Amino acid sequence: MLKIQRTKLKQQFDHKNNINTSIKEGDLVLVWDRPFKTPFAQSMKKLEPRWSGPYEALDRFYKLSELDNTPMERLYTREMLKIYYV
Repeated sequence: MLKIQRTKLKQQFDHKNNINTSIKEGDLVLVWDRPFKTPFAQSMKKLEPRWSGPYEALDRFYKLSELDNTPMERLYTREMLKIYYV
């Protein structure tokens, strides 16, 4: 019973997050904005946008740039990105 439930939850998670689609160089992506856990940070409000962007993927290691080709310093994981559809 527990194994069936875990399998069902995994399928729901995989369907929701769908990180199997690869992001290619030049694709437009959105980045998950989550508040930092500091004592002074405001918690995320209910109606604030949770995704920022779009940004352009520079390479397969999820290095991004602004649309004006200014590279961003940080690398992102696949879980923090989703493809931006125009």
